[in-house]
Amino acid sequence: MKNAFKKAFTGAVAVLTIVWSVGLANLPMTAQAASAGDVIKGTTLSTVYYYGSDGSRYAFPNEKSYFSWYTDFSDVVTLSDSALAAIPLAGNIVYRPGSRWIKIQSDPKTYAVTPEGAIRWIETEEVAEGLAGSDWNAFIDDVSDTFFVDYSVGTSLMSAADAYNGALVASGAEIYLVWDGATRLVSDAGMTANGLQSRLVLDGSGIVLSGITAGAALTSVDTELTDTAQLGGVVATEGGLSISLASTTPASTTVPSSADSVEFATFKMTATDGASSVDQMIFRLGGVGATTNISNSYLYEG
Repeated sequence: MKNAFKKAFTGAVAVLTIVWSVGLANLPMTAQAASAGDVIKGTTLSTVYYYGSDGSRYAFPNEKSYFSWYTDFSDVVTLSDSALAAIPLAGNIVYRPGSRWIKIQSDPKTYAVTPEGAIRWIETEEVAEGLAGSDWNAFIDDVSDTFFVDYSVGTSLMSAADAYNGALVASGAEIYLVWDGATRLVSDAGMTANGLQSRLVLDGSGIVLSGITAGAALTSVDTELTDTAQLGGVVATEGGLSISLASTTPASTTVPSSADSVEFATFKMTATDGASSVDQMIFRLGGVGATTNISNSYLYEG
């Protein structure tokens, strides 16, 4: 492979009008060099999204959910509106496991958030105080009824002893993460690498860490913890190949029926660590129509 070259696909479209919305599910880069795991936004609107490892974007419903994952907006990547629109919208981001507790105004119950949006009702004030201390009611955020449906209700918390999955727990000067039924001692480096926040640490006296299985210390990044979309961790890429949408990529548009030789994407690939090869590229079709409406597609180098 040449160190830098462009590839263009041309699709021959038949039968129906298709609205092209190219979702690059297997490519880590977008036109503005955003990659899976980045927080992104367009140039026109202020809505912020997480760019998932599945090639989709996930919206943050509000600042409170955003700040359960991040401390500021300094790393947000701004894309062109057309580049953002080319990334399919797949859903909403939920609160980070072990972060703020949530409730809705139409239901007095308070819930602790665990992985993948599973929430657990904290049944009594005694349990709440055992988890977060006497000021436990300052640990709660109201969530709109509209976004409460993004969560699933799990088993109730009837004791503070075992805390819950995702909880950060203080023990003297040390901080532990409860994860998958085990405690992980978190170093300062582990806190920083995984974006964990000291303001979200529980200090209730009802948690009994000695009664929970001891796990491996957390001293570096763990992609299961930093995957904001909670898809199972950001897929790491190996080698020295970077891929991005070229600036010459056409904007999304409506293609008339029987159109022929319609160019819809141009890519720039750069090999920085010896020869590289690409044996598969997968695309997602969005809008009206179906993949069966495309009779042929072609790959050109040059």
